[in-house]
Amino acid sequence: GGVGIQLKQAFCPTPERECEGCAVQESCVYYALYENKSQKVGEAAPPRPILLVPPFFGREMRWNEGAILSLGLILFGDYIRYLPHIVHALSMLGKKGIGSRRCYGLNQFMVSSITSMQGKEVYRDGSVSIENITPMDVCELSSPLVEQESALTVRFKTPMVLKSGGFPPSLDRLLWMVRQRLILYVNEYGDGARVPSFECISEVLSSNAHFHVLRGVSSRAGARQFYAYTGEVEYRVHQLDESARWLLAVGSLIGAGPKASFAMGFFDVESTRPHRD
Repeated sequence: GGVGIQLKQAFCPTPERECEGCAVQESCVYYALYENKSQKVGEAAPPRPILLVPPFFGREMRWNEGAILSLGLILFGDYIRYLPHIVHALSMLGKKGIGSRRCYGLNQFMVSSITSMQGKEVYRDGSVSIENITPMDVCELSSPLVEQESALTVRFKTPMVLKSGGFPPSLDRLLWMVRQRLILYVNEYGDGARVPSFECISEVLSSNAHFHVLRGVSSRAGARQFYAYTGEVEYRVHQLDESARWLLAVGSLIGAGPKASFAMGFFDVESTRPHRD
């Protein structure tokens, strides 16, 4: 929300007006992130084209001066060109601070650096290096090596929202949620190509879970409460076809399930020891 306020103040030609009917809304990053309610395919609001993914601690944290906090930043499709806008909005937000304690000069921060997934420095000391921004095609993601009859561990870095059933989700269900999230982004910001189906046969070996009651506020739905889980799940893999392996790699990048705009459903995957009965 704070980023949105800074985007509108910095880049909107008429910030006092409503977005509907604005002549420049189609090229406005603020409108795309916070006001657009129409998908290209479907009737729901579109997924956000830019995601900030903070680490999830599950409780209130206090930071000393000089501490470093790492965020994930994902820009879909042509919205990669708005990286300088996001850096500026984050920088302005940092000068003002976050939350009620900003009134006392607290909770301020600065954007130190941005590094691409290829390890190239994209931003430092107020300068964006456009030449170091390399788009990534999800079709080219390498599938993790998962042997048949082996163990696979999934660790949820941010809360996973499960609409039906509890924790843990089956591996088949998790891959289905990755595929559904990917379809939304491909239809909205990609070429609309068909996302392949997959085959997966597995079972849950073990799991540990932390239940969270989360509260959020959005301009589309107002204040609301929802339930989610963090933790990890170990699966025994009996069969994974190539599409399923690829979806694991995609999920490790974009996450799974609903509420991507709240940074829900991001996870890591690790192929662990071969399982022995």
